[in-house]
Amino acid sequence: MNKKYDFLIDTHCHLDFDDYDLEIDAVVKNALNANVRYLITISTKFKLFHKIENLVSRFDNVYCSVGTHPLYIDDEYESYTLSDLLNACNNSKVVAIGECGLDYSRLKHDNKKEQESMFRLQIECSNVSGLPFIIHNRNSDEDMERILLDEAKKNKLRGVLHCFSSSERLAMVAIDLGLSISFTGIITFKNANSVRDILRKIPNDRIFVETDSPFLAPVPHRGKRNEPSYITKIVDKISEVKQLPIAEVINLTTKNSLKFFDKIKV
Repeated sequence: MNKKYDFLIDTHCHLDFDDYDLEIDAVVKNALNANVRYLITISTKFKLFHKIENLVSRFDNVYCSVGTHPLYIDDEYESYTLSDLLNACNNSKVVAIGECGLDYSRLKHDNKKEQESMFRLQIECSNVSGLPFIIHNRNSDEDMERILLDEAKKNKLRGVLHCFSSSERLAMVAIDLGLSISFTGIITFKNANSVRDILRKIPNDRIFVETDSPFLAPVPHRGKRNEPSYITKIVDKISEVKQLPIAEVINLTTKNSLKFFDKIKV
């Protein structure tokens, strides 16, 4: 008989950000009180990974990733090697690579080639380590599709498009490649009909939930600092959109997440 899960996992938050420095214990406790049993705090700068390591060592239920966000490529391009990344993966709390990918929303100069190079390096780390990778994509659908299709010819990819707000085409390409899709508080926003329409078409076994906190607080908290405990509002909206009982959304998203982030032992 398949095991049923009755707790949630916030698969993507940023607990190392300054927003939480003075309240981290309360934020983790709030999550537990909201039935969010596990949290994955996501790396954005490899050079600051030591802060994440210190944080996850304090909390049994907090795990992490390691990698470089595309907005910080200028700071980190060629500043570390594949071996450096792989060494960091030896930490028992590291469950994924990233967040990595492409972001063309704030290009101060053309660093698209550097973004692609670092993205491919982190995909390679995923392939070698066996850990999944977390994909950030913004205003870069065409290049993202090209890179994922190219990399999939080399190895079977284990990745998730996080904080999904891209095109239906990219979502379907990702599903065809065996990737998963993660949804945030965006699906609760009034103007996010297109994202909700895509959610309806995503197979239930490919869906994760995340807060991306401290960003993107769901309705009715929109405009405030987000935190992992608010993930329940995202689950409520998925229940409504998918026409599934809340308990089933909790079960399927947690089951999907534990299969993907398989270093988390329940």
